[in-house]
Amino acid sequence: ILTTLKNTIFDIPCFILILILSLTGWRITSLIYINNNYDRDIGYHIYILREFVEWIKDLPFVLLFLLAIAGTIWRSPFMIRRFIDLPNANKRRKYIVLYLWHGILDIPTLASLCFQLIFFWRIPTVVKLYKIKKEESLTHFRETRALRLSLLYGIYEGILDIPAIITAIISLPFLWRR
Repeated sequence: ILTTLKNTIFDIPCFILILILSLTGWRITSLIYINNNYDRDIGYHIYILREFVEWIKDLPFVLLFLLAIAGTIWRSPFMIRRFIDLPNANKRRKYIVLYLWHGILDIPTLASLCFQLIFFWRIPTVVKLYKIKKEESLTHFRETRALRLSLLYGIYEGILDIPAIITAIISLPFLWRR
């Protein structure tokens, strides 16, 4: 009778935790695994509690995941596809932070892309450099890294062109002289 009473006392909070975990959805597979592989003794309750702690650790990353999807729509299909393939929660958490970081880095990249349109004559150089950098890079985000580096180089070259442009504009009125 004491064992049954003790298990009942532990079952009530575990039921609430299981209900919360089930309603959110992303930890259901872990609950099914626990249910199928562990006996209904005190160890079972500990595993439910551990799963709830993992769920609490997941909460900020779920918000970051939603922010990364909403903020970087162009990355969302790749992010979701890669996210599904990851084997465990720790790798998913790291991946979410990595994707959010690249999304934040995309903001200056987009600004530099707009700035690059001012120096449109540098676009062929930027494209050529992008292809070279893309082949050199071994990282997962090699296209993004190559684009950032080539755009920065194009802007650098464009800024170096400004004195020559100013000189050409100043010398325009004096073209009639030999």
